[in-house]
Amino acid sequence: MKKSIEVNATPEAVFNAIISYRSSDPESRTVRSAGDGRATIEEKFGGVPIIGHSMITYEEVEVPFERIDYTLVKGDKLAKFEGAWVLTASPDGQSTTVELTADLDIAIAFPFKDQILNAQADQDMQRRLTYIKEFAENA
Repeated sequence: MKKSIEVNATPEAVFNAIISYRSSDPESRTVRSAGDGRATIEEKFGGVPIIGHSMITYEEVEVPFERIDYTLVKGDKLAKFEGAWVLTASPDGQSTTVELTADLDIAIAFPFKDQILNAQADQDMQRRLTYIKEFAENA
């Protein structure tokens, strides 16, 4: 799954907004470690159809002002959680296209699993992109 948004801010401001997102909701996300271009984040998801609440730990690997890749370290229900934030500067460097990709799966089989997961992922990705846009544009 892929979503993108145009942000009226530099790639550096957008990159910093993504980093700030890690600690924007301490009730659902906790940074377990960060440094040397890597961060390990623990995140709780609530109210996911069929599976209910879920807890995952994932690692982000940073390429400053260009991209952040993330991969699942462990999850109680998710079997796959990976993707990337990719930043592309406009020719003048004053705006940035942010592309967020996500590939996820759960170990539980049930009817319409892919449709339900994709709908949930779409909402979550839109929420993340909206935060990044607002944070970066108001920095």
